[in-house]
Amino acid sequence: MKATQGSVFRRREALITYLDKYDYGTVSELADRFQVSEVTIRRDLLFLEKKQLIERYYGGVKRIKKSEKRESQQLGSVEEFPWQRLLPPLHLLLQEKKLIFVGAGRWSKELIHAVADFDLTIVTNDHSALIDLKPGRAIVCLCGGEVESNSTV
Repeated sequence: MKATQGSVFRRREALITYLDKYDYGTVSELADRFQVSEVTIRRDLLFLEKKQLIERYYGGVKRIKKSEKRESQQLGSVEEFPWQRLLPPLHLLLQEKKLIFVGAGRWSKELIHAVADFDLTIVTNDHSALIDLKPGRAIVCLCGGEVESNSTV
């Protein structure tokens, strides 16, 4: 049975409350706790990660505290990420006419924008990465994911 938007919102709020109390959790324990599948929890965690409320790692998640969030925002600006240093090695790895997948994540938009002038096909599930994308040589395909109304992402 498909969940309503209200129930999804309440589950995500409860998830944040749980992580505020316990600081971290595993995907399997969160799925058991909220009586949903691991796929559903992972989708919730992806949403919360995009909102910079949590940090995901292999098999689990931790809550980002307000002080960590401010620090990561200062360190995480596009200007500070070394895109210009990464492009030459990327060019060697991304041979012409290759297909790459860029999953939704903290740097997906910047990465897609940085390689859009390569002659390759980029497949992504991050709709926000396509915002303000200037035409380039790359073919960009959006698949999967979900577009959420009134999203700030």
